[in-house]
Amino acid sequence: PTAPTGWHTFHMVLGLPIEQLLDQIAAFLDEAPGGEVVVVEVTHLLGSNATTQAQLRALLQAKLGNHLVRGVQFNATLDALTQGATKNRVLVLLEDWDGDGASTGLWPDALIRGEYANQDNVPKMAEWDQGLIETLGGTGHIFRLWWTLTENVDDIIAGVLDPSKFPTKLFDLVRLANAQLAGWAAANRNYTLGNLL
Repeated sequence: PTAPTGWHTFHMVLGLPIEQLLDQIAAFLDEAPGGEVVVVEVTHLLGSNATTQAQLRALLQAKLGNHLVRGVQFNATLDALTQGATKNRVLVLLEDWDGDGASTGLWPDALIRGEYANQDNVPKMAEWDQGLIETLGGTGHIFRLWWTLTENVDDIIAGVLDPSKFPTKLFDLVRLANAQLAGWAAANRNYTLGNLL
C-alpha cells in the first residue's frame, strides 16, 4: 500500500483526513442555528515543519472561512466570542503558533488554559481537575476541563501481554472515568467546571 499524504488525525492509528473533518465542521456551522461556538484545537503536529504547518494554516482558513473568529482582540472570555453573534463561530487554537488571531482567525493554543492530568487513575485525575477549577473557575476566562484518563506504558504493555487485565484499553479508561463524572460534578457544583469538557 502507498503511504497516506496530507494531514490526518492520529492517535496510535491513522485517522481521517483533516479535510474531511473540517468539511463536517463547516457543514455544522452552516446549518446550525446562530450563536454556536465550536473550538477546534490543532496540536501534537507529528512530523511537521514550517512548510507543512503553513499549508495546514491555509487549509484551516480555506475550509472554515467566514466562521473563523477574527477582528476582535480576544481576551479569552466567552463574552468576547458570543457578544452579538448572529452566526456560528469557530475558534481555532493552533499549537506553536504566535500569529495574529484577529487578522488570521487562527489563535495560539495557549489562549485557553487547562491541561489534562496525564493519569490512568481516576482519583489522581480528579485531584488534578480539582486544582483547575479552584484556580481558574470564576475568573471569567475560558478554560478546559479534561475528564480524560490516558494510558501509560504499563497499561500498554499489560494490554499486549495479558489482554484480560482491566483496564488496558482507552475505552476501558473512558468507562472508568465517565462512571464517576456526574458524582464529581455534583460535589463541585459551586465551581465553574470549565467551558470546554
